[in-house]
Amino acid sequence: MHSHDDSFREILKESEIAEMLTEHQSDFLRSYFKFLKHDHEKLDKIFNELVVHFQEENLISFIESSVTSALDLCAKEWNPELLAEIILKCPENYIKEKSRLSDSTIKIFDKFSGLALEASNAQNELTYTGGLLACAEINSRKKDYIFSPTVLKGSLEFSDYLLTLKQAEITSREKFIICDEHWLVGDIKISENNHVDIFILDSLGAGTHKMMPSTADLIMQCKCIFLEATIYLSDQRRQITPKGCWHYSIDDMKHLTVVEKYLDKSYEDLFDYLKKAKQENISLYSSITQVDGSNPKDPGVIKVNIPLSLMMTAQPQSVFDSIAERNEKEKKLPINKKNETAQQIIESLIFEVRGGKTVNTRLDKVPKKIASNVLKYLYNNPLELVEKSMDKFSLSGFKTRINSLSGQRSNPHRIFSVKSKSTTLQEHSTNSISFPSPK
Repeated sequence: MHSHDDSFREILKESEIAEMLTEHQSDFLRSYFKFLKHDHEKLDKIFNELVVHFQEENLISFIESSVTSALDLCAKEWNPELLAEIILKCPENYIKEKSRLSDSTIKIFDKFSGLALEASNAQNELTYTGGLLACAEINSRKKDYIFSPTVLKGSLEFSDYLLTLKQAEITSREKFIICDEHWLVGDIKISENNHVDIFILDSLGAGTHKMMPSTADLIMQCKCIFLEATIYLSDQRRQITPKGCWHYSIDDMKHLTVVEKYLDKSYEDLFDYLKKAKQENISLYSSITQVDGSNPKDPGVIKVNIPLSLMMTAQPQSVFDSIAERNEKEKKLPINKKNETAQQIIESLIFEVRGGKTVNTRLDKVPKKIASNVLKYLYNNPLELVEKSMDKFSLSGFKTRINSLSGQRSNPHRIFSVKSKSTTLQEHSTNSISFPSPK
């Protein structure tokens, strides 16, 4: 016996007007049939209507009536996956048909619509809201470590973020994602002696000859607020495609959160590794002269090698040639949960020639994976919980968390971002506040 889906495929194949049905409309109808599979009476009625409409070549009215019925179903019984199908596959019909619903229902649907579009568009471009949504999804899914970066809208929020940390007067360990025309990530450690270490990880590299102006501006902000801070960065250019900095930022942050788990045990933490991986001091303003003929005060930064786990998505083939120069002990260490070494991963990489350049394709799957995971997150959690979880990764969420700890210098908060299976963590940090995972 054929299923409705099988019959639907046969109609599409045999009908002379099948070409009138767009791919998105076809996907929506299949999804609608799937969601009605337990309501046989309703499904039979709609399926029979489909057959009649195909015979009468009145496809447009059938799509409209189907969207209307599907929206009524979503309004009666919350069905985020079906609603997402309507929004993403039949947006014009959604806009037209939703006007029949109550104002309160429209408000909820539109909120969900915005998030669903963010998730879907994540395959191509991520916005600030999409960044919050991606972080909330990762935090809900990862059970073996705590994922709690702060997503910041450009340099103004970054300054506010740094000032909040300084005024809190607590030892802390925080991670951030800068969401702007160019995305990057970073890690900040404030020690008990008030010393500040800052690591900035930019997929385009940060050497003096190729640093993005926005990256240089962020470094200056760090130095203006934390005068004695030690700033580490890598000039290794891992991204060579025109777009993709946000792909790197989300992926880098996941690796940055667990990187200490895969460092040699001789290192106290990531910053101890960076300190010993120093290559040289570099000047930001070596060629700049002010109007009065003097040189501006140069913040100075330390160029370092970065851990191998952060290099596996690098696109230029030349990056992997440089790994041969690393010490043998580091190259033999596992760098992921599969216990693979850098060399084992490199041997499995796939390279393609794009625009005359040989490119590592390992990062290609990241955007689609993020979009898929975020949509599933939206389907499986109440909208109110999603929005609440997103706020925890915003500047306001960060301030709430940090301000609740300010003034507690007598009880310093230290970072342990990776949950060890062999030890019990008795020290806590501002970065190890456990966000409630959606049920």
